[in-house]
Amino acid sequence: MDEKISAFRESYRSNMSAHYHPHFHFFFVFSVGLVVILFSVLEIKKVEVLEWLTIPITLICVNFAEYAAHRWLGHRRTTIGRFFYQRHTGDHHHFFDENHMSWETLKDWRVVLFPLYLILAFILGIALPVGSALYYYVSPNSAYLMVCSAIFGYLLYEALHLSFHVPDDSYLKKIPFWWRLKRLHVLHHDQKLMVKKNFNITYPLFDWLLRTLVFDKKGNS
Repeated sequence: MDEKISAFRESYRSNMSAHYHPHFHFFFVFSVGLVVILFSVLEIKKVEVLEWLTIPITLICVNFAEYAAHRWLGHRRTTIGRFFYQRHTGDHHHFFDENHMSWETLKDWRVVLFPLYLILAFILGIALPVGSALYYYVSPNSAYLMVCSAIFGYLLYEALHLSFHVPDDSYLKKIPFWWRLKRLHVLHHDQKLMVKKNFNITYPLFDWLLRTLVFDKKGNS
């Protein structure tokens, strides 16, 4: 392993709280998200045709939010995104590069997954207020469909991102398109490309639309 990567990993781990539990981190995030999704699904009644459009519209919005936060906050020093920049560029991109993409211990999940509290902030700060507005001004079904789709997008990001850094991905390669998505993320971890290309984690819609999608180090898209 590269000496700089190895040294950073050791330093990062030495500063990690002894109370950090990767399984609790993972299951808390996904349990909270899935409980809210289940609750919302159970509240949906007789969906009208146009209400179904809430799902693709929400997923597109979440995909843009993923892209925008990653590109303009995760890789740029800003006042509003200072903590995210430090955690992403400062920690994540020093812990992993294109030649060292795998976590080594379960506690390394801390540098891959979003902070524990962010799922709560996402639900209370975004899904709830937007859902409330849809509930009162559009329809209850639209509100619950939006909440389901938004949290699904959040959990999909977490699951895919974690999967891109697993030590042994041989079984994941059997999943259609997964390997291609991982390849895009590996290229993003190239120090020369990380501030310019492949910012989407889930599906590269806005990388394609905004011409930041590349499939190799030569910049071919």
